[in-house]
Amino acid sequence: MSESVPSVSRAAAVTGQPSVQPDSRIDAGHHEGDVDRLAMGLASMEHVVHTHRDSGVDAALPSAVADLFRRGMEAGHAADSFSSIVELLGKGAPGGQVTLR
Repeated sequence: MSESVPSVSRAAAVTGQPSVQPDSRIDAGHHEGDVDRLAMGLASMEHVVHTHRDSGVDAALPSAVADLFRRGMEAGHAADSFSSIVELLGKGAPGGQVTLR
């Protein structure tokens, strides 16, 4: 069974946290980065992945996050906010909405 997440809940669906940005930012597709740029996030997550591996800790979750950030950068969002990931997750979903399964 799947359900569509209303656009006002997309940020929470991506991050698992309540949105810290106005919902209109996501709805409007404006993802200007400031301190939360994907390029910086990827650099940080790559460090976390290496630290996990060097410590013998499972790096599956931080690797998945790093891969998602990398996809965002490849899609042209390197200087954009983490909220731009919504654009990747919504592709292919009816009406551009994120679909949960």
